[in-house]
Amino acid sequence: MRAITLNCPSCRAPLTPPAAGKRLVCSFCGAMVLLEGTSHAATFQEALERWNDPAAQGFAGAFELGGSSWITGRLLGGSESSEVYVGQLARWPTGFGVVRILHPGADGNRAARAWEMLNRIWTVGRRRDSGAFVERLPIPISSGTVAGAHPAAGRRVVITGWRPGLRLTLRETTALHAGVIPAPASVWVWRRLLETLEYLHRFKLAHGAVRPEHVLIEDGEHGVSLVGFGSADDLGKPHDPGPGAEHRRFASDAVLDEGRLTVALDLQMSARTVIEALGGDPATAAIPRQVPEPFAELLRETALASPAALEAVSAFDLRQRVGRVAAAVFGPPAFHPLLSRTGAPVRA
Repeated sequence: MRAITLNCPSCRAPLTPPAAGKRLVCSFCGAMVLLEGTSHAATFQEALERWNDPAAQGFAGAFELGGSSWITGRLLGGSESSEVYVGQLARWPTGFGVVRILHPGADGNRAARAWEMLNRIWTVGRRRDSGAFVERLPIPISSGTVAGAHPAAGRRVVITGWRPGLRLTLRETTALHAGVIPAPASVWVWRRLLETLEYLHRFKLAHGAVRPEHVLIEDGEHGVSLVGFGSADDLGKPHDPGPGAEHRRFASDAVLDEGRLTVALDLQMSARTVIEALGGDPATAAIPRQVPEPFAELLRETALASPAALEAVSAFDLRQRVGRVAAAVFGPPAFHPLLSRTGAPVRA
């Protein structure tokens, strides 16, 4: 009897027994497979178990989460509460994700809140056909406790989708540009942030931590992804800025002293985030002289405005105003990527 193919010859995924006949279609890559000889359900089950065994697939050091095995790759970054890695599914065909592993003793409530908020946002986004906006946000994949023979066993982990073109934060990108991104590029960074904030505010949600380390810049594009949803919640809910005092550089005392999540908080933090990227001081809204004054004045106005003044405008209103000022100062929109396709800085 001829050998039976129980894994797809195209992508190596396990095949599901056909209901009838010898033809089946791979559910992963769509390849048509013709089975020869006699096939038994138990044999297909054995192929599935081999596929789910990381060692059998050539992966070492995997951890288990949500019924899948993952390995951690390149370190993307870290903070006082967690480490963030590129993750890979320990099977073929494989998949990639962003793996955030909390340090022992870190506040798991913030990770749980971020997970809950992302699931809420994606649920609403799919229902409201908002793909263009929701796809700029992290895709929730899995959350739980690390299991298996892994150094992080027992620690909380959150896995979100990985978009290969998003590799550096705005702060890291600014450092590649010697601490100052080109002013024309700062226009699209701010506008993309405001578009995302408008999307969140429309559903009565706030981010609460719009800072450079939570803004990812897309290689070779005018693309921005807002991450770091540990402070996010419904508008009006108490604001939990997280550990440390970094947030006080990105919002005024008047805004922070309200102690709740507001449109004003998100808008002000977005302006101060752009000010830092331009080489300025987010705490004082001091902006380098090389930034054209009309654009600098709009940044300062937003960064120092009162809560009442900020609540009187929406993220969309501010986005439109940024566009009008930028057109008057820099001319028609032009392509100003900050990073090349390889992640290298693009000089103005």
